[in-house]
Amino acid sequence: MLSADPDAMRSSDARDWCRLILEPEPQEPQRSDRRIAVDVGWRRTGGDRRIAADEALRASLSRQGADAAGIRFSRVCGWCGGDHGAVRAAGWPGAVSVTYAAGWAIVATTADLEGGAAGRAGGGSGFGAGFAIDAAPANLDAAAVRRIRDALHDDRADTTTWTRVEAALKADGRGLRVDPATVRLSTRGGCVFAEVPAPAASTGPAAGSGPAPRRYAVHPLPGPADVVVSVAVAAPEAPARRATG
Repeated sequence: MLSADPDAMRSSDARDWCRLILEPEPQEPQRSDRRIAVDVGWRRTGGDRRIAADEALRASLSRQGADAAGIRFSRVCGWCGGDHGAVRAAGWPGAVSVTYAAGWAIVATTADLEGGAAGRAGGGSGFGAGFAIDAAPANLDAAAVRRIRDALHDDRADTTTWTRVEAALKADGRGLRVDPATVRLSTRGGCVFAEVPAPAASTGPAAGSGPAPRRYAVHPLPGPADVVVSVAVAAPEAPARRATG
């Protein structure tokens, strides 16, 4: 499912690609897995980490045939309007994401998801891309691991657990406005899924009815050797189960 070049992964300016399963169908052999192709790139941040990220994004988009010179990036926060929101790429119809860890700017892009459908994929907040990556140093000290476990209320959590949860919260669009301890990870058909609680309905007939959690397929991504990278993608709605009896 992943194709990683060890030599490239040690480079200061490297890239890779992979295909991610969004929804396995192990019990329906006549249906193929739903997949998307993702291009991943990373480079050392040096001075301004946004410059490094934008350069890596343009390189990634160019590899997919985009006229990267004409693409403009913005980071407007959907909640407050500040210049610290998730990156958006005007002129690119697909989805993009950026994260930073251990002195690296890491980017992921895909042409298989519509950037304009981001909020819809993320569940309707209008701020979530339904596609996001997160990264953290692979070797955390004991104090950092304890902070992760305390935040997730999980004594077995590690760097991979944290990046999965964070990627899902970023894809959702609400980030740490949602308590990370409320995100549930599960495995089905060999794939990991993250369930993020949906905002409680406050008005109308749905008020108090307990809306279904938002669901994200979560996968590892290639990246620098000293960093763990995860991507979350809004998963298709779970197939309805047939009534029995």
